[in-house]
Amino acid sequence: MIKAWMPNHLPPSPLPTCDKKADNCGNNTECRIFHDSNTYCVCKPGYFGSPYGEPGCQLGLQCMNSTQCPSNKECINGKCTDPCRNKQVDCGPHAGCSSNEHRAKCICNIGTIRNPDGECVPVRGALAERTAFFRSFEDFRRK
Repeated sequence: MIKAWMPNHLPPSPLPTCDKKADNCGNNTECRIFHDSNTYCVCKPGYFGSPYGEPGCQLGLQCMNSTQCPSNKECINGKCTDPCRNKQVDCGPHAGCSSNEHRAKCICNIGTIRNPDGECVPVRGALAERTAFFRSFEDFRRK
């Protein structure tokens, strides 16, 4: 008796389909299928906002004011932007920028202190020794 050869696997399952109405996609959105085979609503290019429900995505503006942005960003020209990336922020030497509560804040680097003029300068003398001691203690605790 001759046996017919049959593959040992099942036929592939059908691909998921997008349905903007069933997925509750809002205005100016597209329905996309991602690698996890789930469908998601996304704003069309150039549109911002919530892609689900009403009012959906709106053209051009991501924000009207900073309260619509995460706390580490501020609303600049309608977009949520890191305030430290703004060209007008200059913390000077020995300092770095940190963004919090929608504002840029200059912070002195380790081993420096803010002087009365607002500049970060290297610490000297006994204060430098204490700073070095506490810095080495922090390094020890991280190990």
